[in-house]
Amino acid sequence: MFFFGSRGARRCIVALAIVMMSSLSLAGAHAAQLVNTTADGVAMDGYDPVNYFTDQTAAKGSPDFHAEWNGATYWFLSPQHRDTFAADPAKYAPQYNGWCAWAVSEGYAAEVDVINGWLVHDGKLYVNWDRQVRDSLKAELDSRLAKGEQNWPTVQTGLQKGAIDIARHADYPKDNPDNIAHPQ
Repeated sequence: MFFFGSRGARRCIVALAIVMMSSLSLAGAHAAQLVNTTADGVAMDGYDPVNYFTDQTAAKGSPDFHAEWNGATYWFLSPQHRDTFAADPAKYAPQYNGWCAWAVSEGYAAEVDVINGWLVHDGKLYVNWDRQVRDSLKAELDSRLAKGEQNWPTVQTGLQKGAIDIARHADYPKDNPDNIAHPQ
């Protein structure tokens, strides 16, 4: 006979609760991939998105100057850059939530090289797998960006549901000759 007050029943309930909480935290981990971040939720591998516009270069930000937006933490070189971002984050954050613009144009998500794979076009920041992919994007810029805009809602939904593959540098060593590792 099974009694709810027995020690075995309590262990069973505790075990069931642990399994349920683990499942919920795994589901949350998938949802966190909507924005391309490090494992601790830092976007752009900690590089200052405003600096691409102001100084046209990649520059590592500081956790001392940070802002939260769209479920991710962004780091900045200065309080001025942080405040500029906070005033209009959609203007400075990378397109496609920091996923590779070329990959989104093909209908999937991929990590990026924030040091060499970026470009600013028409006042928007685009990041890409690496310098070569960025150059390929630039060679077909208008058509690639149009495809990216068309594909982004599907890619975004796939990211939200955890139902889309994400190309990661560590998984493609032959396509990662510069040995890009994250965070950069």
